[in-house]
Amino acid sequence: MSLPPIPHAKIGMIVGLLETLNDHGGKIDVYKLGQSLHFELDDLMPITEAEELLGFVKIESGDLELIDLGRKVIDGDENAKKAIFRAQILTSVPLVNRIVHELEKEDDHRIGRERILKFLEYSFSATESERQLETVVDWARYAELFDYDPDANQFFLPEAAETT
Repeated sequence: MSLPPIPHAKIGMIVGLLETLNDHGGKIDVYKLGQSLHFELDDLMPITEAEELLGFVKIESGDLELIDLGRKVIDGDENAKKAIFRAQILTSVPLVNRIVHELEKEDDHRIGRERILKFLEYSFSATESERQLETVVDWARYAELFDYDPDANQFFLPEAAETT
């Protein structure tokens, strides 16, 4: 099974761009937005693609438009933002579902990083697999879906008490 690539965009950039879009009345030409932020289009595109993937904006004829779910992200407190991201990531990012499923299967709810990288290398080069994993960890940690222990090189599910 080939995985669709996840746009390389940090959570902070995604939320920040939603807020900027809201400040511009909720709709702006992508090129003009890039100019106003002093971003190259190549730097802006992964962020807008991530927002579209997660269902926060629509991109049509070069315009970026904030949609209802994107407004809920902006208007929500931190817990609401995380809940929306959690739902959208689970809906839109097959790799996250795969990792969560693998974690739930294990008695200790931990899996090694290499196991996920090996899975990713069916769809991506080794370098791109690393980049995909880095993005997924950023998104999943924010959404409190799973966490990563760099010392043990393992993914793990947060304690149930911490996620409620």
